[in-house]
Amino acid sequence: MSASKQRTWAAVEFQIAAENEELAGWVLVDQLGAAGCEVTFIAGTDLVLIRATFDDGEASLSEIKTALQQHGLEAQHLQLCTIEEEDWLAKFKEGFKPFNSGEKLIVCPPWERETAEAGAAGRKVLIVEPAMAFGTGLHATTRFCLRAIETQPVGEKILDVGTGSGILAIAAVLLHPTAHVVAFDNDPVATENAELNCRYNNIGDRLQLFTGTIDLFAGQRFDSILSNITCEDIVALLPEYRELLEPGAIVICAGILTEKRPLLEKALPTSGFSIVHCEEDGQWTGSVLRKA
Repeated sequence: MSASKQRTWAAVEFQIAAENEELAGWVLVDQLGAAGCEVTFIAGTDLVLIRATFDDGEASLSEIKTALQQHGLEAQHLQLCTIEEEDWLAKFKEGFKPFNSGEKLIVCPPWERETAEAGAAGRKVLIVEPAMAFGTGLHATTRFCLRAIETQPVGEKILDVGTGSGILAIAAVLLHPTAHVVAFDNDPVATENAELNCRYNNIGDRLQLFTGTIDLFAGQRFDSILSNITCEDIVALLPEYRELLEPGAIVICAGILTEKRPLLEKALPTSGFSIVHCEEDGQWTGSVLRKA
């Protein structure tokens, strides 16, 4: 009997300036629907090689080139290729090592749990097995949110919008012993991944996961909202956020391209929110909003 055939993925690869790695990954995954990105630094240069995999057939080189150019990115040596699933996963695992977040967390994948726990030095260990990655570490927007969850007054009742892997919701539970988190995503694959990560972290009943939209929570009230989504989506949801939050409550926002920050600022005067904290990290901006 012949061995089962290893699954292969349609992929594209190109070289780009290392400083643009995260923005290019965001374009590929969030805008073009890539299943994931593998990033390799090119020795002796300031370039990285990005290889993006796609679930459904071949990607369009012209579409990818246009999308990158719309964000000021120029891809070099853009071409189609195929890769085997096993190889992609192995390379991803090699690059995802435990790392500290803020003063109280250490984040790691399940295959590095023992290493992380040995070096935790009093930090909470957050286990996450992501379904996709922009590179060898967590995206700048996620890093901002993790720091803000640690330092901002998130309160006891928290809503996580577009939970993805569930990392932010899990961090809130680990960092705030009295917190209860409600998290949702409109993608059932995402909530399935978040459920897996909840089991890794022994969250128990302090985190509830749902598949659906924000309409599920109409009439409820929260002390804070975690919102690591695009700037356009944040702006569109501000009226719903206002209705869901207690007076003086906060929204931790990320996923905002710095060039889109004026779009958010323009919407705030009529939305009942003001910016109380803001950070820039390369092409990304994170903001904390407070309801009047």
